[in-house]
Amino acid sequence: MADSTNKLLQVASQLCEHLQQNYDFVFKPAYLKKDAKIKGLLQQIEPLLNTVCTVHEPKPKQSHATQTDESTKIYKAITWNIERGKNLPAILKSFTEISDLKNADFILLTEVDWGMARSQNLNIAAEIGRQLELYTYFAPSFFSLTRGHGVEVKVSGHNQYGLHGKAILSKYPLSHLKTLTLPNLTKVMRKRDARIGNKRVLLASHGDLRLACVHLDAYSSPRSRARQMTPVLVELAHSKKTLIAGDWNTNTHNTTHTPGLALSVLKQLISGPKKAVTQKYANTHSFFDKPLFKLLTQRGFEFEAFNELGISTFDLLIDAEEMGAMAAERLPMPLIKGINKLVKHFGGHIPLKLDWFAAKNLNAKEAKVVKIPKEFHLSGRPASDHHPLYCTFTLKTF
Repeated sequence: MADSTNKLLQVASQLCEHLQQNYDFVFKPAYLKKDAKIKGLLQQIEPLLNTVCTVHEPKPKQSHATQTDESTKIYKAITWNIERGKNLPAILKSFTEISDLKNADFILLTEVDWGMARSQNLNIAAEIGRQLELYTYFAPSFFSLTRGHGVEVKVSGHNQYGLHGKAILSKYPLSHLKTLTLPNLTKVMRKRDARIGNKRVLLASHGDLRLACVHLDAYSSPRSRARQMTPVLVELAHSKKTLIAGDWNTNTHNTTHTPGLALSVLKQLISGPKKAVTQKYANTHSFFDKPLFKLLTQRGFEFEAFNELGISTFDLLIDAEEMGAMAAERLPMPLIKGINKLVKHFGGHIPLKLDWFAAKNLNAKEAKVVKIPKEFHLSGRPASDHHPLYCTFTLKTF
């Protein structure tokens, strides 16, 4: 595994150096036709993106791996979209000082950078793992050919490795580490933040408990989100005890393309915007995103007891600079202005529930969305645009 990680970093570094020298991280697909070197390097890195990297192991004397009675032990899991790790000091402060985020057995993180200029070229997962003294495993999903999108394109410096993916942190050494490649729902090479790779699930085991960290596509529809989750459930079909967690982008809309978004917004407005915003958005599992949750239930997974229902994990804020810059890359300005007017009408924010847990053969004890207080914001920004959530559970016995 170490050899694969070293090879991945070697090729990623060569790609970043070439992109810096020749394109300054402004990339167009047409470059592949005239640049044999970058085409060859991209062909090399694509299979390497299946690598699972062990990026931190705690010192033996600080290891938490102890013998416990698995039938009575209460486990705590946290999942959090950390927005690339761009505000790492605030993330670390949150994990170390907020009681709800302390003493987790497992932390499943989405949107994790390694060697991206927008996050100071840090190995974000390793930094968090070192701070919390947890076993830390990182799996890339994409190699980015740019600095990112929205306001990220304006950051200074250049990418060192250009890797972006997800991570699982654990009190215990994990086994059976692997990735599962999911179908992309967008053409990732034709976006302004051009990248190569696929959405990937990071899978790991602690005893007979299987963990799956899942990030579904943001630009998708309720039905396509269910289709993208299907291979995950097929992969986990024979796992007796399972916890799935991550950002499933259940944004209530069809964001696949502009007409789809406009139509889904129109349908929600016709059916009553106040009811949609105040009652349905944070309970999208019962309304707009029913296909995904119906699928989970059909495959034997529970979700209601493992989540604090009706509480948002993402708040769409009026005129949010970074969100607005990303939206402007895909949506016409009149639609963006219309959305901002709608947000303003409902007090400046719209609550969305994007992040979830689902489990099979686990007994839920407690579930909570953690709203981080403003005093934990650093550099005028929150730790992430998403809220973390946790659940506690025991393993069912047979």
